[in-house]
Amino acid sequence: MTEGLLLSREEIVRSHDYVRPHVEAGYRLHGGYVATGEYRSPRTLVRGPAVERWAEALVGNGGELIDVSRSILPTPIWPNLQQSRLLMEKGLDRTLWNLLTATGIVEARGGILRTVAAPDFQSIVVEDLGATVTGHLNKGLLWAHGVDEAGDPNQPEEGAHDFMWFAVRDMVFEKGIYPVPEIGTVARRAVHREMPEIPATHENFLKLLMNALIIEVRAESLFDHVQKLLSDPDLFLYRRQDTEHAVEIVESLEIDLEDEAILAGDAIAFDDLRHRLGEFGDLGELPRHRANAHDGGDRVAERPRIDVETIALDDPRLLQALAALANRRRRHADPPCQRRYADPWVVAQ
Repeated sequence: MTEGLLLSREEIVRSHDYVRPHVEAGYRLHGGYVATGEYRSPRTLVRGPAVERWAEALVGNGGELIDVSRSILPTPIWPNLQQSRLLMEKGLDRTLWNLLTATGIVEARGGILRTVAAPDFQSIVVEDLGATVTGHLNKGLLWAHGVDEAGDPNQPEEGAHDFMWFAVRDMVFEKGIYPVPEIGTVARRAVHREMPEIPATHENFLKLLMNALIIEVRAESLFDHVQKLLSDPDLFLYRRQDTEHAVEIVESLEIDLEDEAILAGDAIAFDDLRHRLGEFGDLGELPRHRANAHDGGDRVAERPRIDVETIALDDPRLLQALAALANRRRRHADPPCQRRYADPWVVAQ
């Protein structure tokens, strides 16, 4: 049965009917408010429920979901909460300003996903992938993920998760109070093939998904850290009301991640392939490799704060670009998962 499991690109990127735009601290943000007055994330009218159906179908076919809860990566944010409070009490608030600014900058770099095309996994899998997350990666899922992070290049006036962090920053600090920090990246990657049974291009893409999962889990700690710090009634006394509203914006970021099912989609795509490729070890029944189904991805127009281009998955520059996805955040996926993967080509910011 494939009912509700086969979607068009138009359905994947469809948003709710908004009656009021999402504007905060002078930034026009993505998403908006529906007739009930509730905030709804962009491009989730069909995509969110579809990811849940794909997950249910995977489990129903004997698949197993990956554990993406914070328990697999419990390292705290630095400076930790107590240290951050002490810094704020002593008037040393630049660390938090830098954290919020850097997070927005890193979010914008997530727009790289708008330019990536998944390789043709059907060429190495016997079963039909059409009704799975994997089968929809090039039908708008990857593009939507990148746009969620860095915005639609065709609508440069509308910010995404990047601008949402800038809005939070500008609610609790004066605009431009400090210079924008330089954001460097340090990537650590395997120096040899780890899945030699499959083509290198396919391996690189799987590592991209594995890396994204770890980054998403790590970022959940950032949500908690910022919310607790901004919610402290003894801090930001000079603009307490704005700060409390900033907490609501952070909460809307969490709503985005739940509604957009970004992490769930990444995990399920990887689970699809792990289930069908037999842990990448038993590939004896796979068909002969066909040419990759790259369609060139979606060409991205210039946007003021990020310069990207279409990048092939076997291009070494992609390994550098993936580091830019660090410090992303996500609440753990539902339902709880079982599988754990340790140290999967981790990149750190």
